[in-house]
Amino acid sequence: MEIHCPNCGRLVGTFVMGDYRYGSPLKTCPKCKTEYINPVFHEIEVDGISPDAFNIKLLATGILIGIIFFAISAVIHYSEVTTQRYYHTAPIAIMIISVIVILFAIGNIILIKTGLKAKRTERKRQESVERMSNPAYALRLKELGYNVPEKYLPQEYSVNN
Repeated sequence: MEIHCPNCGRLVGTFVMGDYRYGSPLKTCPKCKTEYINPVFHEIEVDGISPDAFNIKLLATGILIGIIFFAISAVIHYSEVTTQRYYHTAPIAIMIISVIVILFAIGNIILIKTGLKAKRTERKRQESVERMSNPAYALRLKELGYNVPEKYLPQEYSVNN
């Protein structure tokens, strides 16, 4: 998914579809200096955590899929080498990617089980609370169309709108 500046159209970021990152969604275009909302970034204090942030079943599914892809690629690679005396690089690349996916999923499960991921997420939430406590920041987010709860907006804004 590509994110373009709403003012000048410059490509300002490329993200994986469904990417959910914590941090300020308020970004500035490096070309025209216009502020815009990047929909990939979320104020955790407002939007909450990603629905899949602590989903061990999803990670286990990723491990299973990684194992299946690795096994199929390994069989293809072995068969090419033993029967045809040559091989393609695609099965090797798929095996490498599969191992990376498996290690990533295992690492995330370890982070969840040890509580480290919860601590990191809480730290990001505290950073979000700090940002949202700035009325000027909250008002700017609101002006750009971000869903800001009334409790973060300046009193005079809440009364007038």
